[in-house]
Amino acid sequence: MLKIKRKELILKTLDKNTNVFLNDTKTIKLDATELSVELGIARYNVSRDLNQLFEENKVIKITGRPVLFISRQLAEEKLEARIPFQQFANLEQFMDIFIGAKRKYSKDYPFSELVGYSGSLANAVRQAKAALLYPPNGLHTLLSGPSGSGKTTFARFMYQYAVQVGQLSSNAPYIVFNCADYSNNQHLLLDHLFGHSKHAFTGAEESKNGLVEAADGGILFLDEIHRLPPEGQEMLFSIIDRGEFYRLGESEKTRKVNVLIVGATTENIQDNILTTFLRRIPLTINLPSINDRDLSERVQLIYFCFKQEAKNIDKTLQVNEDVVRFFLQYEPKGNIGELKNDIQLLCANALVDNISHNVKIIKVKLSHLSPYLIDQFYFSHSDEKSDSGMRKKLKSVKIGDLEFTPDENNKKDPFLLVNEDNDLSTNIPNIYQEYIENEGTLASLKGQIQRQVQQRKKSSEINQQPIFKIVSRQNFAITLNILKKVAQQENYYFDDNNIESLALHLDTLIEKVNEGYSFHDERFLEHKKKSQVEKEQEFQIAKKFIEKFLVVYK
Repeated sequence: MLKIKRKELILKTLDKNTNVFLNDTKTIKLDATELSVELGIARYNVSRDLNQLFEENKVIKITGRPVLFISRQLAEEKLEARIPFQQFANLEQFMDIFIGAKRKYSKDYPFSELVGYSGSLANAVRQAKAALLYPPNGLHTLLSGPSGSGKTTFARFMYQYAVQVGQLSSNAPYIVFNCADYSNNQHLLLDHLFGHSKHAFTGAEESKNGLVEAADGGILFLDEIHRLPPEGQEMLFSIIDRGEFYRLGESEKTRKVNVLIVGATTENIQDNILTTFLRRIPLTINLPSINDRDLSERVQLIYFCFKQEAKNIDKTLQVNEDVVRFFLQYEPKGNIGELKNDIQLLCANALVDNISHNVKIIKVKLSHLSPYLIDQFYFSHSDEKSDSGMRKKLKSVKIGDLEFTPDENNKKDPFLLVNEDNDLSTNIPNIYQEYIENEGTLASLKGQIQRQVQQRKKSSEINQQPIFKIVSRQNFAITLNILKKVAQQENYYFDDNNIESLALHLDTLIEKVNEGYSFHDERFLEHKKKSQVEKEQEFQIAKKFIEKFLVVYK
């Protein structure tokens, strides 16, 4: 009894001294000798009790001379996160980990890294934390939301948060399985999940573990869980109810597991998942689409997309303000995943346009938008009232041109690291790298990127809509008429994308002029001298267009 009281007294004193040390690292009273003097207890007894506390994982040991001990609970309370190691070689090593983790972690890390953490995702984060911390082993959860809204990332962050707060051990498994991968072969799907016993079916020469067993002690994430057949959903009942399951081919021997199930679906839950299964999943977390996010969150998402592309191509991007305003009004059907891909294609087009000039800064303009993307934009703004409402909001936003450098030392936005099925994050940089290494032709590079554009266009099930849904009918008509006249006079061809892009740009320009903006900027010359530009046909056409345009608007 006396020994327990003594050990508790030593730990209480170590708590106090740890607190003093973390606030003033020059005051170090963390070794057995200092504690012995302070408490009036023989050093031998203090040392023995400290080592017992170390074995109980209540203190952190720092080897060296002298050996130091730090209260784990007090240090983790200060850090608001778990300290991953129990023993350090020296005090400097501990402080490096502690200070580095303190910068990195907040009490809600990694959720706090999400765009919308304290906004549109606040309720989702609150629910996820409650589910993970619910005793004794957390609550099984279903994530619901449209494609590209970040369900895969959110599930991974649930796992990381559970490890951080100590609900799961640092080596707990996190197993991901997409039920759609084998939806056309239900037997194979169930075999992957639950495994099978020897001779369970023809060809089963050996017993096999399933993913359920692999996830024991951790989290099993079932993406597109609505594709799991009713039989498979029913086989999960016993895991949820009693922590038991059967391998395929077994009927008597139950196997014990401690698995937290997190499912994700894009479909209507009530229509696609068994009611009896839903009753066993106590919590559903809904993730918002990009259209449900406010203007500030959209700005952040767009910013992070461009920042990532600057790193991907290892070049500085200068993004025109009109491009940013375009993406703020654009409503991608595929949410964040599609926004990421479309910005990547925009940057790829800009790269091709600038690469032959060997410039250090890639200028990203409205003219680099892909035709299919403009079509998609028109479709999303079919409601003219909602479009004018967004324009009204954007009038109060001061953006300006943005510049992103590849060595920008900022955190990546986790949402943008999700690998969607149609993700292009590796394709475009790889195409560019091949061009650099193999000294390929510019035409070949353009062709490959154009094929990527066509693939994206085919994957989009959106029909073309009239441009006047986002550009005033008057401005479009004027642009079209003037371009036709100038094209006939100069024997010059404009394709539909030229006309649409210019109409969109002029509509924005007219709006800015009406608001009092003034433009005196010759950066359009870019890498060329003014005398060179004036000799080019495009420049002469542009001058004539301006002359006719000013006549109309004077």
